[in-house]
Amino acid sequence: MTDDAENYLYLGYIKDGDEAKRDAYVSKMDASEQESIKQGLEQQRRDYERFPADYKDASEKKLTPEQLKLFVIIKVLEEKSELWEKTKEKATKMLWWDDVVEGLAKQSQQTEQSDTETEKSQTSPPSTEQTETSSTPATLSQNGKVWFVNPLTLYNFVSWKSLINVEVFLTKYESEHKKFKKNENDIVPNFNQKSKDALCGIIERINLFYKKNDDFKPNIYYISYMLATARWEASWGNDFFCALEERSGGLGKEYFNKYDPVLASTEALRKNAKNNGNIVEGDGYKYRGRGLVHLTWKNNYKKASNYLGVDFTTDPDKAAELDFAVPIMIWGMMKGVFTGSKLPEYIYKNHIDYKTARKVINGSDSADSIASFANLFESILRQTSNLTEEF
Repeated sequence: MTDDAENYLYLGYIKDGDEAKRDAYVSKMDASEQESIKQGLEQQRRDYERFPADYKDASEKKLTPEQLKLFVIIKVLEEKSELWEKTKEKATKMLWWDDVVEGLAKQSQQTEQSDTETEKSQTSPPSTEQTETSSTPATLSQNGKVWFVNPLTLYNFVSWKSLINVEVFLTKYESEHKKFKKNENDIVPNFNQKSKDALCGIIERINLFYKKNDDFKPNIYYISYMLATARWEASWGNDFFCALEERSGGLGKEYFNKYDPVLASTEALRKNAKNNGNIVEGDGYKYRGRGLVHLTWKNNYKKASNYLGVDFTTDPDKAAELDFAVPIMIWGMMKGVFTGSKLPEYIYKNHIDYKTARKVINGSDSADSIASFANLFESILRQTSNLTEEF
């Protein structure tokens, strides 16, 4: 049984209570697991029946945590089922080869008739009447050649579907938000609307980036770690995903002297600043961290300028805009722009090292916490996206 058929049976029972579909679904499972699976389905059906009538309006507030988990599952499977039905419909409409063959036959007949009429025209006055075959068949080009387009390629082109379901992802993340702790004693503030809007914008732009950039292959592990990094770097106080400029913690501009070629407190720091392109006094503050990964140093701003065709060195604040911050995050982490280390060095087939991947951004700083965030995001994405494990 295909996954799509299983989804159909599952939804048919959970939403409609069709016991025949429940039994058909269970019958395809291992015999040793059938009874427990059946009981689990029946419990989910009971949970679904207890959903409030208006649960779709602000579901995260009206459903219990267990109901919310079931809601997310149903939402994802409904979308997959809808996509499958559309795929079948489009595939049916692409069965046009018989029409092409018929067109070729008409084209051949037209050519023969045209040759005959040409011979007649040499001895007879030209006719103004049009025959049924006086124009090229609609299935063919004017020269009668057939152009073949692979149906699957065509389908992918006209119906590209978002990698991540934004609405379902946000609902699922919000239900898990309190689990994103810096340490065991951390008390995570509520997920406010400002943070929710920022995360929504990030996910939308991740979808858009991969739609436009075929040379970057989307992968659930890469994106899990990117989101974990954004959750860590771009959060401050009660705001999450939206602290798109490095904060000084009340120390003012002096905090950024560590990046300055003149104002830094040690020769080693001053030398490091110069090696990274900060060459005049004030560059430390001007090229401070911005965006989802806190892009730092003039040299990195230049690299981003060359990649995106935007002059970030003249207007560095633009790097804090999500339209640029998301592409900079994906491109920079995949290509090793920030530190020389890149994600594929730590995350590849049969090797997922979220902890050491911190070297892509900032050595080993807070590596354990960010790795735990990546695991949480991976779990969320498995329930709310079409991302695969393929590299």
